[in-house]
Parts: sequence; C-alpha cells; structure tokens
Amino acid sequence: MGRTRLMKLFAFLLLCSVAFAGCKSEQPQPHAQLPETALQFDVDQALVHLDELTQDRYTGRMAGTEGNMLAAEYLADTFGELGLQSFGEDGFYQWYNQNTIASTIAELELLNSDGRIERTFKCRQDFLPVNRSSGLSVDLTDPWMLVGAETNLAGVNLDSKVVLWDRMHDTIHSETAFSQAKLVLYSRERTGGYGNGPVPLFLTSTRFRETPTDMVAISPETFLYLSGLTGKGYELRAKLKVEQVAVRVPNVLGLLPAPEQTEQTVIIAAHFDHMGTDPDGSINRGASDNAAGVALMTELARVLADQRDSLTCNVVFAAFNGEEHGLLGSSYFVEQLKVDKDKCRIIVLDVVACRDSRLVAQGALSRATLWDEIKALADDTGMTLTAVDDTGRSDHAPFIRAGYNNVVWLMHFSQGYFDRYYHTPEDTLDIIDSELLSSLGQLLTNYLELYCLTGG
Repeated sequence: MGRTRLMKLFAFLLLCSVAFAGCKSEQPQPHAQLPETALQFDVDQALVHLDELTQDRYTGRMAGTEGNMLAAEYLADTFGELGLQSFGEDGFYQWYNQNTIASTIAELELLNSDGRIERTFKCRQDFLPVNRSSGLSVDLTDPWMLVGAETNLAGVNLDSKVVLWDRMHDTIHSETAFSQAKLVLYSRERTGGYGNGPVPLFLTSTRFRETPTDMVAISPETFLYLSGLTGKGYELRAKLKVEQVAVRVPNVLGLLPAPEQTEQTVIIAAHFDHMGTDPDGSINRGASDNAAGVALMTELARVLADQRDSLTCNVVFAAFNGEEHGLLGSSYFVEQLKVDKDKCRIIVLDVVACRDSRLVAQGALSRATLWDEIKALADDTGMTLTAVDDTGRSDHAPFIRAGYNNVVWLMHFSQGYFDRYYHTPEDTLDIIDSELLSSLGQLLTNYLELYCLTGG
C-alpha cells in the first residue's frame, strides 16, 4: 500500500479515536488492521546495546564517574557509526556542571556493654545515610537518646548527642533544633511509587538534601529494636561518609536533519545515567532504568538513519545525563534548546521492558496531539497503552515546565518491578522482556515512519 494511502488511514484512525473519546460503552470498539510498514525495528540490535550498557566496566553509569563517561563515549561512537550529525556543543557532547557523589562509606554496628559487636546493620536493608548537601562525615562510638514524636525539642539538650527520633522523614529535614546533635537516626516508612504503590524502603539515592545535621534513615523494625535497648548500656558505632564533588558531565546528542529546511522537530530521549555502586561494591546496572530505553532509542536512530533522505522533519536523539540527580541533564538541554515549541514533538523513554509490566504514558496528555496519534496507532495494532497521572519524575518534566505541549513519557509499569528491582542491583538483563522491548520499538518505528517520512 502506498504511503499516501497509509497516511490517510492513520488520519482516519486518529479522527475515530477523538470521536469515540466520550463513548461510555464497555464494549470494545473494532479496529482495522494497520498495514505492515516498510521499516522494521530490530530487537536483537537493541539488545546488543542493552547488554553493553549493563557491563561491569560502566559501574552503574552514575553521572561524574569513569563508568558514566565510558557509556557516553560508547553512545557517541554509536551515533557516529550510524551517520548522525552532532547536535552538541562539542561534537556529540553537550557539557554541563552538576554535583555528584564521590565516595560513600556506610557502617553501623551495635555494641554491648562489653564493647563487643551485638549486631551489624545492613545498609539499604536496615538503614541509609542521608546525602547531606554540605557532605556527611561521621566516625563515632556513643550511646543514644530516644526522643518521642510529641517531644518539645526546644526543651531538650541535644548538644553533641546521638538522637533516635520517633518521627517520619517528611518533617525531620527541616527541624533546626537538631543542628547541635552529633547524629540523628529517624524512622522511615515505605514511600509512594510511580503507580502510587509502595516502593522499596531504601532506594539508592544520588540526590542531596539540606539537613541541619548528619542524619541516617532507619527502618521501622530497626527503630523498634534500638528504642527497646535505650539506656541499657549499649552504644552505636557509626562510620559514615558521603562526599559531594562538582563535576562536568555530558549529554550525548545526535541529529538526523531533514534534507529540506523545516522547523518540524521530533526529539526522542532517554537518560543513560544510573545509580552507580552501593557501599558494599554491588553494581546497580539499571537494565530497565534505563539502559533499555537508551537501547530502544539507539535502534530507532539506526532505522531512521537508513531513511534520512526521506525525512520531512528534523529528528534529535538525546541521551540525557544526571536524571537520577534530579533531571539535571534534560533541564540543561531544555534551557539551551532553540526550536519552535509548537512544532516540536518529544518522546521520552524511561523504565522500559521490565517483565510482567504494562505500557503507560505520562505527560501533558490532555493537550498533546502526539499522545492522540500514538494512542490511535497502539489501539489499531491491539496494543494496550494507558494514560496515567503525571508524576513529573522523568525527563519529560523540564519540557512541560518550559511550555512544550507535545510531550509524552512512555514506560512499562509494574508494581513488582518497583517493589523489588527499582534502583537496586537486581535490575539486570534477567528481568528484561525482549518481546515488550520489540513491541514498543515497532510501535514507535511505525509512528516515526508515518510522521517523519515521505514517499515510498
């Protein structure tokens, strides 16, 4: 079937999706079968990139580390091999400044009255140091005092004390009364995840907080254990260090320009940084978050690179850095971006292809024609794609804040993933579903063929 006829069918399907948007019937609407497109997403090629980015030498790809720079070099080399043009200020690199964690020590032990180790607490299971903006450095052996949740802190002498505080983390970071304490341990509950369900108690974190003193979050079980031993001759031995350093890191940006000048632009983005290594040396490989998203984006670049002479819009491939530190790379990219906001479509890929998951979309969907187009195409191919409430927790958010309307974040959501694998060393190739990677890749290949190509 010719492409003109294919485009007419796509427009008809989009019109139908709008027309039936208010229909309350629970009966599924029949869909015409979308003709097979000429371009094919090669999942095996994507898996090569995915496997590469999760190797030991990248050490979890945390921004500012040697492993992160190796990953950036791999992506820049790949963009070059595909024939993409540079879109950065230094070849494929767009450099910016941020802070990152240089080193972490996390040791916490309970000593009995004889000075012997009664219990060794496990980082990320029993406790987690708080990444203090001014740096955290603790080396002590001291008893502790218990401060109840309703205690008037103004009437308590906390000077140079180790404090066990019966409060949750939503208020403790702003409690200036703790500024004279030597160390504060506070109870932390499970928090809400992307689907409003709980996520693991202690996630590896690369973000920094303003706190009045050095702090450690502990599990409710650890809090109850320690509170029962208060005043009974026990001491805590803590050796904790979180060092913050300023670094210069790159986004990696490639461009496939349309052969004829146009202001129409599509940006396909995925962050390549992850969480680095844990204090015990375990590597957070970030297969689903977000090596899979980067691998999918890179394979889309290969598909379109072979069709560059037929492009009707400029296509930018953006591998963002610093997402885990607070969307830093994408924020810098958006600040520097010079395109017509009304003629730009942005597709963000983050947390992709984890097994037993479903495809969902976030973003400013109510005003995004991009969402309507992708949703119509998914419906026609029988793929389930659901809109969910926007959390603002990925690289789509800086675009929306800057006034871009056509912004969609696609992810594979699974509560099981967030319960067990998210930001842990268990996010490995073993949890990747290649069929999910392939189906999403082909959906976006079909969309790009319909929207970005002519002729054929």
